Amino acid sequence: MSRARAGLVLFIALAIGIGGCGSSGDSEADRSSVVVVGAGAAGLASARRLADAGISVIVLEARNRIGGRTWSYDFGGETTIDLGASWIHGTHPELEQLVAELSLETVNTDFTNMLVHDTSGGTRQIDDETVADLEIRIGTRVIAAAINDAKASIQSIIDRMWQDNVLADYSFEFIQYITTMFFETEFAASSETIPAQAFLELLPPAGEPTEPGDDLGAKNTAFPHGYNQITDHLATGLDIRLNTVVQRIDYSGESVQITTDDGSYEADVVIVTVPIGVLKAGRIAFSPALPERKQGAIDRMGSGVLNKLYLRFPHVFWEQEPDVLGFSAPERGGFAVWHNMEKITGQPILMAFTSGQSAIDIERLNDAEIVALAMERLRGFYGDGIPEPIDYQITRWHSDPFSLGSYSYFALATELGDRAILAEPVVDKVLFAGEATIDRAFAQVPGAYMTGLREADRIIGWERFPSQR
Repeated sequence: MSRARAGLVLFIALAIGIGGCGSSGDSEADRSSVVVVGAGAAGLASARRLADAGISVIVLEARNRIGGRTWSYDFGGETTIDLGASWIHGTHPELEQLVAELSLETVNTDFTNMLVHDTSGGTRQIDDETVADLEIRIGTRVIAAAINDAKASIQSIIDRMWQDNVLADYSFEFIQYITTMFFETEFAASSETIPAQAFLELLPPAGEPTEPGDDLGAKNTAFPHGYNQITDHLATGLDIRLNTVVQRIDYSGESVQITTDDGSYEADVVIVTVPIGVLKAGRIAFSPALPERKQGAIDRMGSGVLNKLYLRFPHVFWEQEPDVLGFSAPERGGFAVWHNMEKITGQPILMAFTSGQSAIDIERLNDAEIVALAMERLRGFYGDGIPEPIDYQITRWHSDPFSLGSYSYFALATELGDRAILAEPVVDKVLFAGEATIDRAFAQVPGAYMTGLREADRIIGWERFPSQR
């Protein structure tokens, strides 16, 4: 989570109280002690831990690559960009220890180093004073709603603030930008669909202090050579079956039967790590059906959308000092939040976020239309003389059949405790890991990694695997 966004988001929350590949399945069921569904951070963490403990494990991955929603991409042979997760936000000792052991090159991004352009030609630095003021004004209203009107949406709260002249000394388009940046980009959802109650989910467990730096999100660690260095390491030596789409998990018998589009597998236990969007869409059939309690949590949880557009230019024409560039407008949404990727990649690259419904609408356009729309936004602030991009990359996580969204979020229908329900095992044969099962939001890859270890350790601790201990 960025420092600027984290300052407001965590103020609200605390004030209330994100290898080796084997052959495909044969006609007869392949057998292992554990089958892991999904080769993202959670699945690979589970499989690595289990394999290191001497437990036989097979990983089934629908894509033709590992990493899931971490996806490092060779951008024209010039540099590496991350089309999925880009940063480790905040303090996460376990993952940071792994990064240190691998001696990975890292770059810290200062999200407070943000310059916002407006349509009148002016600019505004988002400094600590501005963030503190917004924390008090918006945060106080969200806190009150979380206690008294839990399902009130963030947008309805901000609309009422305008009616009450609470934000009168800020421009309308600046508040539109703040709403996009602080809420929509953070939750990967439109502000109309984020309830005040969502901030209760961000409270640390009772008695657990906030870790140093987490309140400001000052640590934002990026990887110039790609986030997938971590998942590639975890995958080393594992039995991973790519291009294998899991269709059905039958846990009605003594063992678990996993049916895929390329054969069958049998295991004592299965760990399901697919994204919340895939679970919500029912892409995997469970027999018996999942308990009503768990299916209800799946149905209530939101699947957010945060897309990226990378543009590589012949040279840098934007301000070189800021880490983040904002472009405000009377409307919320597309191409408001940009990152100066030259600081990470060493190349003249800008990356724009689109989030929520705006992201869904934009990803339905073709590539040329998306690039043209983004360039229109940039020219509105930098003039017609800026160069055309020489390369681009676009993500479409909403329509990706193996993601159906970017990551989970607390939606209007979500209830407190739904993440814990998602994490519950089903008859100790079907386990669940992944960022939707973490106890607190906004730790997508570190959270997924930890949930993978959590489920692996659960299995290792069972007496039914005595020979492995």
